[in-house]
Amino acid sequence: MPLLSTSPAFTDARLGFDNTQMTVYRLTRDDGTELRLSGSTWEDALELGFLYGWRPVGTETPQTEAWRTRRVLERPPTWDSRDYFSHESQHVGKMDANSLATAILRALLQIPDCVVRRDRAEAVSHATSPVPTRASTIAAGMSSPRKNLMRDFAMFASSGGFTIGSVPER
Repeated sequence: MPLLSTSPAFTDARLGFDNTQMTVYRLTRDDGTELRLSGSTWEDALELGFLYGWRPVGTETPQTEAWRTRRVLERPPTWDSRDYFSHESQHVGKMDANSLATAILRALLQIPDCVVRRDRAEAVSHATSPVPTRASTIAAGMSSPRKNLMRDFAMFASSGGFTIGSVPER
């Protein structure tokens, strides 16, 4: 099974984040390829995608043993298809993933390569592209390596549906 996440070049580790102290999402594409992202990177990817035209179709109910056990305890069993955050092994379909990837790539065309500025407000005021206000705030904090990571995620998502899981605790 291909694994992008074993190399620091394909994780938030290359950005200097300490993944032991934060939520780490393990995204597993339908072909078995994995990508790991910090919670903040995953949330920025979803938000940036939404700001640039992605409209979530919804996630599919997890098919794990833990979810099946939980479903037995809950009456009636429910799954909120709007949930892209709980990393319970819910599935993002191929068309939804492709739409998200397309929107992120559209956004990245608007974001200049830059070094993160300490003062985000100053960086936003110097933005050279006409992007929505929230997108400007995300862009102001996006260094070139983080932009590359967003591009890596977009390439990952454009190649198929994926499951949103978590990294097991050590």
